Amino acid sequence: MFLLITWFTIAQAMGQVKEQRIATDIDAVKLHLDGAEIIRNHTLNLSPGRHQLIFTNLSPKMYYQTIQASASSGVKILSVSNETNFMERRKDSPRAKGIRDSIDQVRTTMDLLSDEKNAYYEEKNMLQQNRSIKGNNSNLTVAELSAAADFYRSRNFEINKALSKLQKKLEKSGRELLDLKLQLREINSDHRPTAEVHLVVETDKNTSTTIDLRYVVSDAGWAAIYDLEAGDFNKPIDLGYRGLAYNNTGVDWENVKLTLSTADPLQNMVQPCLTVWNLDSYSNIDHIATNINININKNNSYPAQQQRIDIDLDNGVYEQEVQTILGDDYQKGIDYNTDKYRDYVKNKNNSGPTIVEATLDVPEFNADFEIEKPYTIPSDRKPYSVDINTFKLPTTYKYYAVPKLDKDAFLMAQVVGWEDLDLVSGNVNIYNDGKYIGQSYIDIRNLSDTLSVSLGRDADVVVTRTKIKGSAKKQLFGSQKKASMAYQINVRNNHSKAITIEIQDQVPISNDKEVIITVDEKSDADYDPEIGVLTWQFTLGAKKNKEFKMGFSIKYPKDKKVHIQYKKSRKMKQARYF
Repeated sequence: MFLLITWFTIAQAMGQVKEQRIATDIDAVKLHLDGAEIIRNHTLNLSPGRHQLIFTNLSPKMYYQTIQASASSGVKILSVSNETNFMERRKDSPRAKGIRDSIDQVRTTMDLLSDEKNAYYEEKNMLQQNRSIKGNNSNLTVAELSAAADFYRSRNFEINKALSKLQKKLEKSGRELLDLKLQLREINSDHRPTAEVHLVVETDKNTSTTIDLRYVVSDAGWAAIYDLEAGDFNKPIDLGYRGLAYNNTGVDWENVKLTLSTADPLQNMVQPCLTVWNLDSYSNIDHIATNINININKNNSYPAQQQRIDIDLDNGVYEQEVQTILGDDYQKGIDYNTDKYRDYVKNKNNSGPTIVEATLDVPEFNADFEIEKPYTIPSDRKPYSVDINTFKLPTTYKYYAVPKLDKDAFLMAQVVGWEDLDLVSGNVNIYNDGKYIGQSYIDIRNLSDTLSVSLGRDADVVVTRTKIKGSAKKQLFGSQKKASMAYQINVRNNHSKAITIEIQDQVPISNDKEVIITVDEKSDADYDPEIGVLTWQFTLGAKKNKEFKMGFSIKYPKDKKVHIQYKKSRKMKQARYF
């Protein structure tokens, strides 16, 4: 490397290498789940000889080992190197430039207000130093003393009044200045250094060539999010597939051709090698705790109501924080506790950054989704929605109820065919007839071919569960006791068409061989003795009722006390949701 640099320096000094600085636009971005491949193309004319082509204003978050360059028309690339340019900083976007112009205007206003305040203080100081109108040996008449007192009082009052007004204007401008600087932070505008890629190329004739430059950058990525909309029972369900893309590379992506990819952008040149495939088990609780893709609280279509927070103005942390944000523009004595500052503190303390790092679930295959229309994604750390595709999926509907736990019936959509769509694990926004129901999760690790989604409660399906009078009995048979109880379940369909419904209930499970549980009545329910779950699934006609009974008995030694404690099993939890 040293010999290459030495040779290049000597060659440049001898005039053998022609230098050309090149500013290019980004043509395309291949955005991965973590990282992005940037593609730039530039056409230029070259004369015979060697040329140093310097591609400027590139992202400082470039992985330099990923730089690839190619040239057309017989141009030979002799070397590729990189450099950080601390002299050419990141250029402001038009929005950032407008904010900086406003900051300069506010600064000018504050300087004028401060100058006017200082002039009044000078006048006030002069009055205090010249209270004696005549010498010490001169006597003042009562009229002269009264006139002097009136003058000092009147003038001091006018000065104090003017100073108060100026202070209020100064404080208003100071708060405005803080808000503007917070706005710059929000759009992630800073003057960080830029990167450069240096190419030394050679040609033996006048030629027009196109340079293709590619490299991978960090601090960018995307996460999957879905919009599942149900409507007419006779039509397929609509599944909208979107990506939430973010860019924090220091360079805005303006009107670029975008591809979303699940591949690893840093895969090396070594051939792949299979390792042992361990099939891990996991619980729903583990899944929720370890799989977070993008924190979109600030940009959610259904944000929680923003709450004002009180900030202790006597807290030194507050003063230090504001001073850090304002820098040399900080002025002690100004109340900087603005609405925007409160929102800034709340988002910083509670919501965290807009994008958070997380473990991502990706399919075992690599999928690329080419987006039809070009997109602009500023480098501001915020997630931007990118439409990938919309699918119509075959769906069946049924109702589900557990009257022991909830008196309402839930409408469930049984979606099939989703496992063949190259999906990535992500949140699902659920809508029913245009109404937002809530959020679920698509997990590509779930091997089931049916995705069961709750579409909310339905008041037109009424389910009741009542204890049958006289069914609760306790009996003594020698050294044994027997306790019995029974329930009646009633279902009413108030819809104008038939429905399919699944009802679940349960009987207790005994872990003691001396405690024997018997199902006395189950009205043709399917019974799972491992978890004690009774399941009825049937079609109920329009405006029709159906009732059935379930009952059980517990037989145990009379010297034992039996306490029936309800506990959800994992199997039952899965049956409820999936």
